[in-house]
Amino acid sequence: AKREVTLIAAGLNLFALIALFVAGTGITNTLVTSVIERTREIGILRAVGATRGQVTALFLLEGAAIGLAGAGAGLALARG
Repeated sequence: AKREVTLIAAGLNLFALIALFVAGTGITNTLVTSVIERTREIGILRAVGATRGQVTALFLLEGAAIGLAGAGAGLALARG
């Protein structure tokens, strides 16, 4: 019985790692698309004095917000 529980736990951990990888890939894809579509906006930000770090921080915060929203939705669905 102990071996079966260990195997089930390992399978669930593997499933969680795969889900994490898929979620990370989705967020990366969303951010890459966002950067490509907003090149004009990035150029305007740089023209008015935004540094590269500030523009990078803007997109990283956007990615974090998407990740947190997805995690919250996932937790809510899992709880339900």
